Formats: sequence, C-alpha cells, structure tokens
Amino acid sequence: MLQKYIIQVIAAGLGAGGYSILFNIRRDKLLFASAGGSLAWIIYVLASQFTANAFITNMLASAFATLYSEILARIKKAPTTVFLIPSVMPLIPGGGLFYTMSAVISNDTALFEKYFVTTIETALGISIGIMFMSLIGVKLVKKGISKL
Repeated sequence: MLQKYIIQVIAAGLGAGGYSILFNIRRDKLLFASAGGSLAWIIYVLASQFTANAFITNMLASAFATLYSEILARIKKAPTTVFLIPSVMPLIPGGGLFYTMSAVISNDTALFEKYFVTTIETALGISIGIMFMSLIGVKLVKKGISKL
C-alpha cells in the first residue's frame, strides 16, 4: 500500500520536473520546483486519507504549494510562479477532463455529470487554495522572513 503512494510522489516530482524543464527554469531552481510537486502530492494523499472530497483535498494541496512557493521565492530571489506552476501541475485534473469529454462524446449524461462535478470541484479547489494562501501566506512569509 505504501509503495503505491511512494510511486505517486516520485511520479508527481518527475512530472513537475518535466514542466520545469519545459518552462526553462534554471538549474539552481529546478530541483526545488520539482520537489514542490512531490510535496503538494504528499499533502494531497494525506488529505485524501481523511476526506474523499476533491475540493478540500486539492485546496489543501494547492494552498501548501503556494506557501512553499512563496517561501522559496524569497529565499531563492525568484518570482513565485517559478515554483508555483510546477508544484500544482500534478494536481490538475487531466484524467477528469478526459473522462468528462469522453462522456459528452458517448452521450452518457449520468457519467458526464459525475466527472464534470468532480473536475469542477478539483479546479475550484486548486484556484481557491492558491488565492487563499496568496492573500494570507504572503503576509505570514514576510513576517517570518523579516525575523530571520
């Protein structure tokens, strides 16, 4: 059981690393951007152990990824998006979008509704987690970093 989660975390890190390379992130920041994807997926997996709600699990994971990105942006003196975009990439509901469109094409209304709702919950969870932590986390990080 644990092996499944370890493979998922490694895959999330590799996926985030692939997007980091695609976005031409510098080598000194590449490892940190990749680690953000793995860490966000760890939070997602931990949250999914307590609730099956796609909105809550993705909101918590993306809020953590945003806080992680804000902290690293100040430490590494880089824009937050350098770390944020790769960190949230593993959370994006690609499979949900595929199955939603597949249900539309096959004219399966019940299946469409199921996947559509889950996909929208996931997308809203990611965006609200980023917005919430961007508003609150910036103030926390500035206070914490200024004390160092």
